[in-house]
Amino acid sequence: MSLLQDRLNQLIVAPKTTGIEIVCVGIEHLTWIKTFILIGHILHTDLMDTVNRIDRADIAEVMEFRMIIPSLTQPSTAKLTINAAGEAEMEPALTIPTEIAKEKLLLIIDDIRGLA
Repeated sequence: MSLLQDRLNQLIVAPKTTGIEIVCVGIEHLTWIKTFILIGHILHTDLMDTVNRIDRADIAEVMEFRMIIPSLTQPSTAKLTINAAGEAEMEPALTIPTEIAKEKLLLIIDDIRGLA
């Protein structure tokens, strides 16, 4: 066993003694990150459809989705973070949340390009 592998095994086992379980160890391939804010009736417009359409594109994936729901009748606010392998892969992925927001009548705030 290599020194690196031995050290990795130590790092995985050590947290278990305190009740923390490591569920995945590996290399992070998706490195280009982009965050959007969505505002509107996100739950009423099929939240899973929104996430699945981004993931299905095979160019980026949703890595975080946090939502604030004041009540079921009021608009919600969500933070949507996606990642991709690089800038070239991210560029076409940026259109997907914008298209979904237009279709579902959601306001989307793009932290680089302003309002979309």
